Amino acid sequence: LHLPAHGIPLHAARELLGRDVWIGRSVHSAQEAIVAGEDGADYVFLGPIWETPSHPGRAGLGVDVISAVHGVKVIAIGGVTKRRIHHCLDAGAYGVAAVSSIWEVRDPAAAVRAMLLSLHYDTNNDRSRKR
Repeated sequence: LHLPAHGIPLHAARELLGRDVWIGRSVHSAQEAIVAGEDGADYVFLGPIWETPSHPGRAGLGVDVISAVHGVKVIAIGGVTKRRIHHCLDAGAYGVAAVSSIWEVRDPAAAVRAMLLSLHYDTNNDRSRKR
């Protein structure tokens, strides 16, 4: 279950769903991510990391915000592209989510394939990750 930044409290969702369901929350700062983790979130969507067309006028937090979060899995979102994935993972992100770089292209399947292949290629070259 993924909760919006100002959705129902995590403890209420946990009471309804139990411990076996992953519950996450959208957050917009390192402090919000840490609090969500303390409140029982299994993961957070943290962003926007970079400026993105889906949130016009909102400045990117920068990739360093990922490194400031401990105790909860971070999924980096906001301006994520094939070339930026590794910046997020190197900063400690558990994963990434991409919207505009997939939805706003002529061939979304090719965009996803290129992202996944970049991870496969990188893994085969033994690039170390903080995970």
